[in-house]
Amino acid sequence: MNNVLFGRVLFVALHSLSIAKHSLRRRLASAALIVATIAIGVGGFCATGSGIAVLGADPLGGRGAGIYHPQLDSTSSTVDASMTEPPDDLNFLDAQSVFRLAEGSPRVMTSQNWLPLTGKGDVGALARMAITRATTRDFFSMFGARMQYGAPWTDAQDSLRDRVVVLSSKANDAIFGGTDSVGRELTIATKTMRVVGVLKPWDIVPKIYDLNDGPYSDSEELFIPFSTWVDLPQDYGFGPVRCIGPLSEDAYGPMDDHCTWVQVWVAMNPAKASLFREKLIAYSLEQQRSGRYGRPPNTRLRNVPEWLRYKNVVPPGVRAQFFVSLGVLLACLFTVAGLQVVSFRGRFPELGLRRALGASRRAIILQLVIEAGLLGFLGGLFGIALGFIGVGLLRLSPETYASHLSLDGGVVAASIMLGIAAMLVSSLVPAIVASGHSPYRQMQEAG
Repeated sequence: MNNVLFGRVLFVALHSLSIAKHSLRRRLASAALIVATIAIGVGGFCATGSGIAVLGADPLGGRGAGIYHPQLDSTSSTVDASMTEPPDDLNFLDAQSVFRLAEGSPRVMTSQNWLPLTGKGDVGALARMAITRATTRDFFSMFGARMQYGAPWTDAQDSLRDRVVVLSSKANDAIFGGTDSVGRELTIATKTMRVVGVLKPWDIVPKIYDLNDGPYSDSEELFIPFSTWVDLPQDYGFGPVRCIGPLSEDAYGPMDDHCTWVQVWVAMNPAKASLFREKLIAYSLEQQRSGRYGRPPNTRLRNVPEWLRYKNVVPPGVRAQFFVSLGVLLACLFTVAGLQVVSFRGRFPELGLRRALGASRRAIILQLVIEAGLLGFLGGLFGIALGFIGVGLLRLSPETYASHLSLDGGVVAASIMLGIAAMLVSSLVPAIVASGHSPYRQMQEAG
């Protein structure tokens, strides 16, 4: 019985599809106008929606929900009370303490600066400044940086402050011509360091682990153990130092409690994260009682998606473009609805004749809805093509994020569904109205 019913439904659907295709061929001009209108609206939505999806999404593919960024408020009681959020980064002492609190979980302590790189590589002599990431071993696995050659340094090398370095793929290409450089030596900040690993091409967008230079800034060239980095001559700075206290910022040194410049990340499940929050509050309360903190505990523990939303990483210009394209899409949909009403009304003789020959009202509605779905599907496909062109134009922008723009698979799928849904919604009421008239009245109104 079910097979028979399925066969009948399939026959009716295919028959209606065949009629719909023949009908569209007879009115190519109006069909093309509708498809073009949908494509314009969907194309803008596809291009700008992809921008928001790509620039604001979790770059770890969902793993970021289990990676947390702790924040502590170490500011004094004299600081402006309107500052309700703690600093983004931690001071050196707090970073070390929080790192110890996270023992047993994958954890990262990190910062960045520029260091002089000298020596001789395979492509010539070196004498330049290089973007350097000071970090701990778990950084590479936590943020998806895989090795082309060698391996990250060990925990023992980190604690012993070994002078070792991991190169980015670009740095290895520039210095050693892309060959396996493990075991080679470089002079970094006047210290000789041995290469222990080379990364595969890797560029995380947004650069969640450190947003201080912007979420779409260039990735680092050199990666060295955090403890080794702290021991280097610090004429080159300690990274993005921000000092907040009762005195002027120039009155403090990087190691002062008032100065933050270290980022800490911890990978945990939700249950462990809840316990870790309690540890952070207890630690803050202890620091307040000791006189280090001037305020009651004010902590945050955000995972990657929450951190991206809090930092509002999607550029305002991209958001504005999206809302403009959304307005254009709505205008296109209203235009299509109007075109459908006019089109259906102009087809009264055809519909009346079909009703007179025995076609049911349900068959008429099904034909019109299938026609609308076909037009929506075609409009969505052409819209994706326009979206691809739109993304290409957006990539020409001089903004730092422009080179990272691309079509997002989810937005592409949504664009096709949007085209179909828009046509179905805009056509359903006119189809019901058109099919509800008597055959005599339809042909009389047409005549």
